[in-house]
Amino acid sequence: MSGPEKFIGEDILVARCTDSKLLTAKAEYFRQSGLWEEVVQGIADLTVKYDPLNMSDAEAEAQFHHAWDVPTFVGAPSGEVMVLEASFGEQDAPDRDVVADRIGVNADGLAAWIAQRGYRISMMGFQPGFAYLEDNEPDQVPTLARLDTPRQRVAAGSIGFLGGRACIYALDGPGGWPIIGRVHEPLFRRDHAEPFLLKPGQMLRFLPT
Repeated sequence: MSGPEKFIGEDILVARCTDSKLLTAKAEYFRQSGLWEEVVQGIADLTVKYDPLNMSDAEAEAQFHHAWDVPTFVGAPSGEVMVLEASFGEQDAPDRDVVADRIGVNADGLAAWIAQRGYRISMMGFQPGFAYLEDNEPDQVPTLARLDTPRQRVAAGSIGFLGGRACIYALDGPGGWPIIGRVHEPLFRRDHAEPFLLKPGQMLRFLPT
Protein backbone atom coordinates (compact mmCIF):
# COMPACT_ATOMS: atom_id res chain seq x y z
CA MET A 1 0.00 0.00 0.00
CA SER A 2 1.27 3.48 -0.77
CA GLY A 3 0.35 6.75 0.83
CA PRO A 4 -1.72 9.55 -0.66
CA GLU A 5 -0.70 11.13 -3.94
CA LYS A 6 -1.35 14.74 -4.99
CA PHE A 7 -2.51 15.24 -8.57
CA ILE A 8 -1.21 18.57 -9.87
CA GLY A 9 -4.00 20.95 -10.86
CA GLU A 10 -6.71 18.99 -9.07
CA ASP A 11 -7.84 19.38 -5.47
CA ILE A 12 -7.76 15.67 -4.82
CA LEU A 13 -5.65 13.13 -2.94
CA VAL A 14 -5.46 9.42 -3.66
CA ALA A 15 -4.28 6.41 -1.67
CA ARG A 16 -3.68 3.06 -3.34
CA CYS A 17 -4.76 -0.11 -1.56
CA THR A 18 -5.68 -3.60 -2.76
CA ASP A 19 -7.53 -4.57 0.45
CA SER A 20 -11.17 -3.85 -0.46
CA LYS A 21 -12.42 -4.27 3.12
CA LEU A 22 -9.89 -1.76 4.40
CA LEU A 23 -10.84 0.64 1.62
CA THR A 24 -14.50 0.43 2.63
CA ALA A 25 -13.66 1.05 6.28
CA LYS A 26 -11.40 3.97 5.42
CA ALA A 27 -13.97 5.49 3.05
CA GLU A 28 -16.59 5.46 5.81
CA TYR A 29 -14.11 7.03 8.26
CA PHE A 30 -13.29 9.81 5.80
CA ARG A 31 -16.98 10.49 5.12
CA GLN A 32 -17.80 10.74 8.81
CA SER A 33 -15.04 13.30 9.39
CA GLY A 34 -16.91 15.94 7.38
CA LEU A 35 -13.64 17.43 6.08
CA TRP A 36 -13.93 16.36 2.47
CA GLU A 37 -16.18 17.52 -0.34
CA GLU A 38 -16.21 14.07 -1.92
CA VAL A 39 -14.98 10.61 -0.94
CA VAL A 40 -14.86 8.05 -3.74
CA GLN A 41 -13.89 4.44 -3.21
CA GLY A 42 -12.43 2.58 -6.19
CA ILE A 43 -11.52 -1.06 -6.64
CA ALA A 44 -7.93 -0.44 -5.53
CA ASP A 45 -7.83 3.20 -4.41
CA LEU A 46 -9.53 5.87 -2.35
CA THR A 47 -9.91 9.43 -3.62
CA VAL A 48 -10.93 12.52 -1.67
CA LYS A 49 -11.63 16.04 -2.91
CA TYR A 50 -11.16 19.12 -0.74
CA ASP A 51 -12.06 22.80 -0.96
CA PRO A 52 -8.87 24.87 -1.42
CA LEU A 53 -10.70 27.95 -0.10
CA ASN A 54 -11.12 26.27 3.27
CA MET A 55 -8.04 24.06 3.38
CA SER A 56 -4.56 24.62 1.97
CA ASP A 57 -2.75 21.89 0.06
CA ALA A 58 -0.42 21.33 3.02
CA GLU A 59 -3.33 21.11 5.48
CA ALA A 60 -5.22 18.72 3.22
CA GLU A 61 -2.23 16.43 2.84
CA ALA A 62 -1.57 16.47 6.60
CA GLN A 63 -5.21 15.67 7.38
CA PHE A 64 -5.26 12.93 4.77
CA HIS A 65 -2.05 11.31 6.07
CA HIS A 66 -3.32 11.50 9.64
CA ALA A 67 -6.70 9.94 8.77
CA TRP A 68 -5.08 7.21 6.69
CA ASP A 69 -2.70 6.30 9.51
CA VAL A 70 -5.41 6.15 12.19
CA PRO A 71 -6.01 2.48 13.09
CA THR A 72 -9.26 1.41 11.46
CA PHE A 73 -11.17 -1.64 12.57
CA VAL A 74 -11.67 -4.02 9.67
CA GLY A 75 -13.68 -6.96 10.86
CA ALA A 76 -16.47 -9.17 9.70
CA PRO A 77 -19.52 -7.47 8.21
CA SER A 78 -22.24 -6.39 10.63
CA GLY A 79 -24.13 -9.61 9.96
CA GLU A 80 -26.94 -7.95 8.03
CA VAL A 81 -27.27 -9.38 4.56
CA MET A 82 -29.52 -7.67 2.04
CA VAL A 83 -31.63 -10.21 0.15
CA LEU A 84 -32.67 -9.11 -3.33
CA GLU A 85 -35.46 -10.99 -5.07
CA ALA A 86 -34.62 -11.50 -8.71
CA SER A 87 -35.82 -13.25 -11.84
CA PHE A 88 -33.41 -15.50 -13.71
CA GLY A 89 -35.79 -16.47 -16.50
CA GLU A 90 -34.83 -16.26 -20.14
CA GLN A 91 -36.51 -12.88 -20.67
CA ASP A 92 -34.46 -11.20 -17.92
CA ALA A 93 -31.30 -13.26 -18.45
CA PRO A 94 -30.33 -13.13 -22.14
CA ASP A 95 -26.85 -14.56 -21.46
CA ARG A 96 -27.78 -17.27 -19.00
CA ASP A 97 -27.06 -20.17 -21.39
CA VAL A 98 -23.50 -19.00 -22.03
CA VAL A 99 -22.85 -18.29 -18.34
CA ALA A 100 -24.40 -21.57 -17.18
CA ASP A 101 -22.28 -23.54 -19.63
CA ARG A 102 -19.14 -21.74 -18.47
CA ILE A 103 -19.70 -22.55 -14.79
CA GLY A 104 -20.89 -26.09 -15.47
CA VAL A 105 -24.62 -26.05 -14.68
CA ASN A 106 -27.68 -26.23 -16.89
CA ALA A 107 -29.57 -23.04 -17.72
CA ASP A 108 -32.48 -23.85 -15.41
CA GLY A 109 -30.06 -24.54 -12.57
CA LEU A 110 -28.27 -21.20 -12.80
CA ALA A 111 -30.72 -19.45 -10.45
CA ALA A 112 -30.17 -22.01 -7.69
CA TRP A 113 -26.41 -21.78 -8.19
CA ILE A 114 -26.44 -17.99 -7.89
CA ALA A 115 -28.66 -18.18 -4.79
CA GLN A 116 -25.91 -20.09 -3.00
CA ARG A 117 -23.34 -17.35 -3.58
CA GLY A 118 -22.67 -14.45 -1.23
CA TYR A 119 -21.61 -11.04 -2.50
CA ARG A 120 -20.16 -7.83 -1.16
CA ILE A 121 -20.49 -4.45 -2.86
CA SER A 122 -16.90 -3.36 -3.37
CA MET A 123 -17.59 0.00 -5.03
CA MET A 124 -20.03 2.12 -6.98
CA GLY A 125 -19.24 3.59 -10.36
CA PHE A 126 -19.63 3.63 -14.16
CA GLN A 127 -23.04 5.28 -13.83
CA PRO A 128 -25.08 6.48 -10.81
CA GLY A 129 -26.09 3.60 -8.55
CA PHE A 130 -24.12 0.99 -10.50
CA ALA A 131 -22.77 -1.54 -7.98
CA TYR A 132 -19.70 -3.73 -8.43
CA LEU A 133 -20.02 -7.00 -6.49
CA GLU A 134 -17.28 -9.33 -5.29
CA ASP A 135 -18.04 -13.02 -4.77
CA ASN A 136 -17.24 -14.19 -1.24
CA GLU A 137 -15.24 -17.05 -2.72
CA PRO A 138 -14.09 -15.79 -6.14
CA ASP A 139 -11.48 -18.51 -6.61
CA GLN A 140 -14.27 -21.07 -6.92
CA VAL A 141 -15.78 -19.36 -9.96
CA PRO A 142 -14.35 -19.38 -13.51
CA THR A 143 -13.97 -16.00 -15.18
CA LEU A 144 -16.07 -14.83 -18.10
CA ALA A 145 -15.35 -12.25 -20.77
CA ARG A 146 -17.36 -9.13 -21.45
CA LEU A 147 -19.61 -9.14 -24.49
CA ASP A 148 -17.86 -8.55 -27.81
CA THR A 149 -20.52 -5.96 -28.64
CA PRO A 150 -21.95 -4.01 -25.67
CA ARG A 151 -25.70 -3.55 -25.53
CA GLN A 152 -27.09 -0.08 -26.17
CA ARG A 153 -29.63 -0.56 -23.42
CA VAL A 154 -29.53 -2.74 -20.31
CA ALA A 155 -32.66 -2.62 -18.15
CA ALA A 156 -32.48 -1.20 -14.63
CA GLY A 157 -32.07 -3.98 -12.07
CA SER A 158 -30.12 -6.23 -14.44
CA ILE A 159 -27.45 -8.45 -12.91
CA GLY A 160 -24.19 -8.67 -14.83
CA PHE A 161 -21.78 -11.53 -14.29
CA LEU A 162 -18.07 -12.02 -15.00
CA GLY A 163 -17.35 -14.90 -12.62
CA GLY A 164 -15.79 -13.79 -9.36
CA ARG A 165 -17.31 -10.37 -9.96
CA ALA A 166 -20.86 -9.33 -10.69
CA CYS A 167 -22.70 -6.03 -10.99
CA ILE A 168 -26.16 -4.53 -10.73
CA TYR A 169 -27.44 -1.76 -13.01
CA ALA A 170 -29.57 0.67 -10.96
CA LEU A 171 -30.61 2.61 -14.05
CA ASP A 172 -31.28 1.83 -17.70
CA GLY A 173 -28.18 2.34 -19.82
CA PRO A 174 -25.55 0.75 -22.04
CA GLY A 175 -23.45 -2.14 -20.79
CA GLY A 176 -21.11 -4.92 -21.83
CA TRP A 177 -21.51 -7.44 -18.99
CA PRO A 178 -23.25 -10.78 -19.67
CA ILE A 179 -26.71 -10.48 -18.08
CA ILE A 180 -28.00 -13.38 -15.98
CA GLY A 181 -31.03 -11.94 -14.17
CA ARG A 182 -32.89 -8.90 -12.96
CA VAL A 183 -33.66 -7.56 -9.47
CA HIS A 184 -37.34 -6.78 -8.83
CA GLU A 185 -36.94 -4.06 -6.21
CA PRO A 186 -36.39 -0.53 -7.58
CA LEU A 187 -32.79 0.46 -6.90
CA PHE A 188 -33.39 4.14 -7.61
CA ARG A 189 -36.02 5.82 -5.43
CA ARG A 190 -36.49 9.39 -6.55
CA ASP A 191 -38.49 10.44 -3.49
CA HIS A 192 -35.88 9.25 -0.94
CA ALA A 193 -33.22 11.42 0.69
CA GLU A 194 -30.70 8.79 -0.44
CA PRO A 195 -32.20 7.72 -3.77
CA PHE A 196 -29.92 4.75 -4.50
CA LEU A 197 -30.55 1.60 -2.46
CA LEU A 198 -27.11 -0.01 -2.82
CA LYS A 199 -23.96 1.21 -1.08
CA PRO A 200 -20.31 0.09 -0.80
CA GLY A 201 -19.66 -2.52 1.86
CA GLN A 202 -23.14 -4.04 1.85
CA MET A 203 -23.42 -7.82 1.86
CA LEU A 204 -26.12 -9.32 -0.30
CA ARG A 205 -27.60 -12.49 -1.71
CA PHE A 206 -30.05 -13.14 -4.53
CA LEU A 207 -33.37 -14.89 -3.99
CA PRO A 208 -34.79 -16.41 -7.21
CA THR A 209 -38.52 -15.87 -7.69
